[in-house]
Amino acid sequence: MNNKGFITIMSLTIMVIIIFNVLYLIYVSNLEYLIINSEINSIQSSYLSEGKIYLVLNKEKYFEKITPSIERFIKNPSLTSIKDIYIALDEDDLSEGDTHKSIWASIFYDYDERIVLELRAKSSYNKIIKEVISKVTILNELYELRKPIISDLTLNEKEKQVFTKYMDFLCQNINIPNLDIGMYGIYIKDFSKVKLINGSNEMIIEYYRNDINNPIKVEYIPTNNIFLLSKDNSKTTEVSFVDLNLLNGFNLSGIIYIEGSLIIENDFVFNGILIVNGNIFINPLAKVTINGITFHKGECEITNNLEAYYDFTEIRKYIIYLPKFIDLSIRSIKVN
Repeated sequence: MNNKGFITIMSLTIMVIIIFNVLYLIYVSNLEYLIINSEINSIQSSYLSEGKIYLVLNKEKYFEKITPSIERFIKNPSLTSIKDIYIALDEDDLSEGDTHKSIWASIFYDYDERIVLELRAKSSYNKIIKEVISKVTILNELYELRKPIISDLTLNEKEKQVFTKYMDFLCQNINIPNLDIGMYGIYIKDFSKVKLINGSNEMIIEYYRNDINNPIKVEYIPTNNIFLLSKDNSKTTEVSFVDLNLLNGFNLSGIIYIEGSLIIENDFVFNGILIVNGNIFINPLAKVTINGITFHKGECEITNNLEAYYDFTEIRKYIIYLPKFIDLSIRSIKVN
């Protein structure tokens, strides 16, 4: 009788243990399922937020809402940041069940003084909300290397590839856009020689063709603030800067882009962006100073009598007139 009672108790004990283990396994299995499902929902929500970042960067109707703030920040050196730039996504660009259509942007200097665009996007997926914060560098990196002269001699191999690609892009796409009041556009094409002459009372450009001694065209320049664009696929055009007013000096500012040779005969000071897809020749007796940045893609080295100083204050005044001055690159993506 005692044995039967003992067996019964043992059987019940074993059954309870088995049931407990089964229930525990079911609980653990359900918990793992919930954890995995939550992780999947969390990852999916993060992907949706990240997708919104790429959407804003790549869809013109959204990014054009940020462009005016970028241009204002670049042109105004007194600004240290622009915050609370609001972009609203269309319902068609939201996933089913996701009601977070607001994207917030800000522009500021990052830890290394590069200008960055920060984008914040939230998304919900199966009631899991995730925020993604992305930092994006704005300007073409060549302008923020802090080097006064950009050439094959001043760059590493990776930077050389970026430089060559950028110069090729400019060759195909550069033009004179609408300029601010006070800036004068000069377009040169199909001339063998061009002389920009600083006279005692005025500044003129003389255009020459086919080795003719007399200019076939003379243009009067009303300001020292210019966008000079000289196009020549053969790179044989010679653009000369000549100063006849030696007492007051020869000073220009703006953008100078030349396909061919730049010849500087006298002392010369330039503030802005100088781009020469060809050679630069400087009279040995002349002193040339460039404040801003110089791009040089030529066979000859620049002579020692050119003093070049990197000056972002001068660069930022004029960079917005160049194509592809905005060259976005994602620097970091963080999930909250």
